[in-house]
Amino acid sequence: MAAAGGGFFDGLGSFGAHLLDQAELRRRVGAFYKSHEGLRSSGKTSAQYEELIFPNDRPAWRKRAADDMFSCALRFLACCRLLGVSHAVLAEPYERRVGRAVADAEAVARAFGAIVEGEALASFEPAPGDALLAGAGNAVHLSCVVDELTETSEGEAYRRLECVDGGQGRRGNMAIERNLYVLERGPGGKVSLRSVEPPRHSYARPGPPKPLRWCVDLWALTLNAGLMK
Repeated sequence: MAAAGGGFFDGLGSFGAHLLDQAELRRRVGAFYKSHEGLRSSGKTSAQYEELIFPNDRPAWRKRAADDMFSCALRFLACCRLLGVSHAVLAEPYERRVGRAVADAEAVARAFGAIVEGEALASFEPAPGDALLAGAGNAVHLSCVVDELTETSEGEAYRRLECVDGGQGRRGNMAIERNLYVLERGPGGKVSLRSVEPPRHSYARPGPPKPLRWCVDLWALTLNAGLMK
């Protein structure tokens, strides 16, 4: 497992080069997120999956939890640890916080002024390294953006967001897998996320768009958490 900070910020932080730094950091973090694709709670990657998702927990407990728990928000929290974000919930065993992963993800991002929500969502353009929470009520999913794909249909260009998310599959075989989404903007500033290509092993299917609740801006997190020295 990579050490916190993991070389993401090497060579960045030069005076006057923030736009170039941001683009390069997003490229690096997107590639890092993408490298988790295929990790799963069963088979030969199970130990790596458990260490990534439950690094502070007892081995026997985390082995059971890895097979039983959806891990989309837990995977985002793991990425925050590996980026070097410092927050109390990132150091606690999840055994003590079961059911709080989405709330914890929001708390970490909000602590560093990295949450984009409300009216600001209408003009926010998610990019590699950002995270997106979509859904209604308790039926939510947290996605990590790894790339932007621009495609053309009938002469009109549109963006797809390639994400690699935790919590895919079924109990006994949870996995980190690729999702492909389209961001849809409606009247009144409403923004939705529609899955157009769910993971092969997921219970999900292409379907109606889900309301975008909030996003985490990687660049704001980086600056406000003091990650780039």
